Parts: sequence; C-alpha cells; structure tokens
Amino acid sequence: MITGGLSLPLYFSFYGSEAAARFSLLLCIHSSLLAVVPGVLKSVLPMLQLLLFVSLLLLPFNITPSFLVGGYQKLLHLSESAFLIIEAVEVVLVAMYISQSFVNEIDEQPVIVKSCILAISGVSYLMSIFLSYHLFADINTTHIEAWAGGFAVTLSVLVLFMCIYKDEGIISDAAIVSFVMIFIVWAMKQERLLEENSLDAPSQWLQSFTDNRSFLSVFLSMATVSMEHLARVQKIIFIFVLPTCMLFALVRVASVVGFVILTQILYSQEDEKHHTTYVVESKQNRGILQPLYIRLIIIFVYTQVVVRTIDSTTTYNVHDIGNRTSRVDLFPVLAGIRVWRIVQLLIVTITYLYRLFKQLD
Repeated sequence: MITGGLSLPLYFSFYGSEAAARFSLLLCIHSSLLAVVPGVLKSVLPMLQLLLFVSLLLLPFNITPSFLVGGYQKLLHLSESAFLIIEAVEVVLVAMYISQSFVNEIDEQPVIVKSCILAISGVSYLMSIFLSYHLFADINTTHIEAWAGGFAVTLSVLVLFMCIYKDEGIISDAAIVSFVMIFIVWAMKQERLLEENSLDAPSQWLQSFTDNRSFLSVFLSMATVSMEHLARVQKIIFIFVLPTCMLFALVRVASVVGFVILTQILYSQEDEKHHTTYVVESKQNRGILQPLYIRLIIIFVYTQVVVRTIDSTTTYNVHDIGNRTSRVDLFPVLAGIRVWRIVQLLIVTITYLYRLFKQLD
C-alpha cells in the first residue's frame, strides 16, 4: 500500500488525473482482493501482498471502462464539500472532548488543569491575532477575504460571549473555535494564491491510452519522457512539498482518520447495547469488512488530496480546456468566493453553539 501511495503522485504528475484515477481504482481492487484472502494464507506467504500488487500491475492500463473512471473523478471533486463539513464538525467535537476531559480532572489536579486550559486558550487567541493581523495587513488580501475575516472575528466575539454566558462553557473551547474560524479564512486566501500562481498542465495529461499497455509499462515509460516534460513534472511534484499543501493534506487525512475512529467507537457502543445473535454474526462480518473499508477510505481520501492539490495549482491551455474533466462547483459564478469555506465557517460556529447548549440535555 505504501508503494502504491508513492506511485500515485507520479502517475498524476506525468499523465494527469485520469491516470491517477485508474491507478487509484487499481489500489482499491488490490485491497478488496486482500480482504478475501484467508489469514492462514497470508501468514504462509508473507510476500503475498506485494506479489498480488505486482500481478495487478500487469493488467491493461485501460481495463477499467471510461465511464467508471469519469464517474470516479466526478466523485473525487464532489467529495471536497463533504470533507470540508467533516473537518468543521470534527475539530469542534475533538476540542470540546479534550477540554471536558481536562475539566473532569479539575478536582484532583486543579492547578495543572487550570494551567493547561489557560495555556491552550492563550496560544489559540495569540495565533488568531497573528493570522488576523497578517490577513488584514496584507495588500494581497481581497475585499471578500477581508469581509470574511471580519465576519470570523464577529463570530469569535459571539462564541466568547456565549461561552461566558453558559455555566458549562470552557474558555479553551471558545479560543480554539476562534482560531479555527480565522484559519479557515486564511486557508481560503492561500487557495486563491495557489490558483493565481498555477502552472501550465503538460499536454500529455490529455492523451488517452488506447493501446493495451499495462500499468507497469506506463510506469516504466516515465523514464523515456522528454526533458521539457520532465522539468514540468518536477515543478508539479514540488507542489506536494509546499508547506501550505502539506498542511492542508495533513488536516484532511487527520480529519478522515478521526472520523473512521469515531465511527468504530459508535459501532462498538451500539454492539454493547444490543447483545443478540444477529449482532454476534454482524461482528464476525465486520471483522472482515473493517480493514477493507478503512483501506478504501484511506485510498479515496489520499487520491482526493492529490487530485485537489494538483488540480487547483495547474491550468490547461485554452485550446484543450474542452477535453478536460470539468470540475463540479456548488455555484460556478461564486467559485472565486470559496463558498464552501464560508459554509465551513458557519458550520464550526453552529456546531459549537449546538454542543454548548446541548450539554444540559
């Protein structure tokens, strides 16, 4: 799986999003086949996973129908909004859970607990002020971003007021939520800057593989590309190691991994409440399916991060734009406003206020 993960950006950088989508689907097939292989066979053949992966690389590159690949690419773009919502909800739930865990220990270790809460609050508010200053003082900040920053500051004041108003409010929660809201506006600006400084996509990205070359042959053909194409690919790969892109990727992967862990916890709690024969059988089936769906989720999220990063930092020639797989936006007219970042900003506030007032129920 690590080998496949390292190969995915190479397929994308050399041959575009369609090649990356086809290779991602190949990784999904690999994980599905591993899930049905008996554990005894895996222990007898330690190299089974690698052998299976090499065998799949010998399949024709265009073995997956084009309509399935196109649908998969559309799903990757559509999932961006869903992942932004997951990030917004999860960061609030995790922050409130950690803060409450500290408060539960306040009777036993009052000094340490209070010090930790104050330290977290202080660092969060300092980071909020730092980002706000650079956001408003930068001449590259657009009017919409400045408006969004002012809106985030207003919401931060509201969150702080409600935290003080409610007896159950914890100041570190309000501080973290305020920082997250300012960070969302900062992220919105960074995404715009990445797009404005985008690279020209190589013409090879629009080429279709009509022959029966295998995945391995396509991979080996990377060594025979022209020096011009190779130089452009190096610039595209360099995008992956930019601090901003690395940060966005880390937040995305961490949020989805946390979502998977939360889902497993909810499943286990549900099993404890219903001790029936049906549940015992479902546990046995789930023992097989859990590693599979976790692998598939990781592959999908990783592919989505790669596609989003490169797609937002490259542009196509105007003569080739009709051949490109179209992106899916909520409102194409408002694409430059980052409408989903504004929605994410509101969801963070709503989630915090809902959880704060729900604690009494």
